[in-house]
Amino acid sequence: MLFSADDLEKSAHQFQYFNANLNTLSNTIGRLGEEITIFESNQATAKKLRDDLAFLRSQYQSRLSSSQRQLSSTSSQLASVKSSIKNLTAKQEQLILEKFAASGGSETIGESAPSSKPVPAAPFSPSWMIGTYGYPHRIGMSQYGARGRAIKGQSYQTILSAYYGRSATKATNIPAKITVNGCNEYGQCWSNVRYDFETYVKHIYEMPSSWPQQALRAQAIAARTYALRYALQGKSICPSQSCQVIKKEINATAWQQAVDATKGMTVGGNNPLPTFYHSAAGGYTLSKTTWVSYWIYKDGIKDFYNSSTAYEQIGGSPWYHAGWGDRYRSGGYNPWMSTEEFSDIFNSFLLCGAKNSSGVYELKPDCSYMQYLSPVDRGGWPMTTVRNKLTELGITPLTSLSAVVSTFVSPSQANTASVYVSGNIGPLTFSGRHFRDIFTLRAKGLWSPTYRFDIGYCASSGCTNPDFR
Repeated sequence: MLFSADDLEKSAHQFQYFNANLNTLSNTIGRLGEEITIFESNQATAKKLRDDLAFLRSQYQSRLSSSQRQLSSTSSQLASVKSSIKNLTAKQEQLILEKFAASGGSETIGESAPSSKPVPAAPFSPSWMIGTYGYPHRIGMSQYGARGRAIKGQSYQTILSAYYGRSATKATNIPAKITVNGCNEYGQCWSNVRYDFETYVKHIYEMPSSWPQQALRAQAIAARTYALRYALQGKSICPSQSCQVIKKEINATAWQQAVDATKGMTVGGNNPLPTFYHSAAGGYTLSKTTWVSYWIYKDGIKDFYNSSTAYEQIGGSPWYHAGWGDRYRSGGYNPWMSTEEFSDIFNSFLLCGAKNSSGVYELKPDCSYMQYLSPVDRGGWPMTTVRNKLTELGITPLTSLSAVVSTFVSPSQANTASVYVSGNIGPLTFSGRHFRDIFTLRAKGLWSPTYRFDIGYCASSGCTNPDFR
């Protein structure tokens, strides 16, 4: 560089220029070194971040799998809860039927009427009991009511009109045959056996043949109508109480006469009504329903206390006024409850109830304690647990009773409006319908599904004639 210039001055200038470029390059190299250091630092940071992200992703996938398992489990539990809720009413109904079967009763009368048993003596003082008018089915014909009406001189047409809203007429679409399939309560079985339709009706055993002929004729028409609906739908009919009871033997002469006298007659003619019938309607049947809007139901008994119109009582129904509670004590079944047991029903109501805008307690449909309010021997809480749970919630439990009174919507209607309670707390007002539901669930308490009931009170032990009020 020095000898390439023509003179010393130019050489000096070139040296200075080179030196300046060298400084510039040195500075550039220095900055590059700093940037490399930063890059290396960033690279390390990026690697750590990548590792952290990979760890988080692994954790997320693990939690996602866990959440999916929990969701599946929760969905299964939810389905189970929904199923339990859906089956709650069916379960209660099953328990009711178990109680009914245990009582020796029958949904239909069959060959002979069950005997009526007096109210057993109260084992302690004071005692409480729920009393209902009969074992009400509340739909269709009351067989004891039909007997009572016949005793009072009513014709079979009048009887049918009273329960189904219309009289019987000839049907022209009755098939020649009907198929029977299944077993009855007497150990007799059928396997797709085809009967001549009218001969089939003569095999029916749903009402004692010793009853008045007009009652038998009303029963024959109701049974024929019921069977016709099966036949028109192309279905076989079962020979038990699940449909209607038949035997392989033709019924007695009086029943055959009733069948012959009403041959081809149905309620509804060629459009047969669903002619349900049961041993007792419990005094009242519904005036109408939402699920069978065209079927008009009539009162089985207009007045509980008027012997001239209490047709089930006239007919000798053993269920006309019955006590319930399923309390098995020494000596057998006894429906009387102690004050503690009866208070427990109301405490259970308080645990799952809330006041409505009128100050009346109603059951909450989403009560989380409901599953614990079945009878103790079926896994429910003891009475002390129910009281303790109320105390934990800041609710004073009922521990003593001074008065319990049921009130009706009106003297001529079937529904219990409210139950009034006074004791160490109160007075309290409970929905009559919801009280029935909690009693049925809690009181081991498989009693009539009626909406009308009385509260029985016995002030001294040994009482057999309760003051129903």
